[in-house]
Amino acid sequence: MPSIRTHAAVVLQEVGDEAVLLDLNSGTYYELNPMARRIIELLNESGDPVQVAAALEQEYAVQPDELSADLRTLLEQLESNGLLQTT
Repeated sequence: MPSIRTHAAVVLQEVGDEAVLLDLNSGTYYELNPMARRIIELLNESGDPVQVAAALEQEYAVQPDELSADLRTLLEQLESNGLLQTT
């Protein structure tokens, strides 16, 4: 199974109490809520959305179906903005 991570030109940065993804190629940044930030961190560690979902289920009080839908939506948004790469 291929591994999914943020593109090499995408940097996760902390700005005060918030986090952003910065696309170094375009100069565009994307604000992240705390769960989106955690998703990016876990995705960059494991590269496996299934493992990301399992870790989030342990860390957050969230229904698995809701978590799966939110994770899928975020990954689709990141992909459509060219922020992900498959290795």
